[in-house]
Amino acid sequence: MNPIVPGRVIAGAFGMTAFAVAIISGLAVNNPASDILYRALISMVTCYAIGLIIGTVGEYVIQEHMRQYREAEPIPDSQAAIEQFSVNSQPENGSEVIEV
Repeated sequence: MNPIVPGRVIAGAFGMTAFAVAIISGLAVNNPASDILYRALISMVTCYAIGLIIGTVGEYVIQEHMRQYREAEPIPDSQAAIEQFSVNSQPENGSEVIEV
């Protein structure tokens, strides 16, 4: 996964949310349309930058946690796990074994 994409998605969500909130709150108090749009654009750009920072930091933290997890507990070899259990072993309750 590209580490830039989640940060941009979060930034876009922050920016669009700020824009919507600014539009709705401006309309609620009967401000002029030019003031509403100006404030909405300023809040959208500001919140986009904040969201980009938060998204980038969050993605870094997740990647770092995943790296530490992989180092602490390596992923087991799947072939070794398959060889450990035999398909032809008898079940404990004495029922038949179906061979695949």
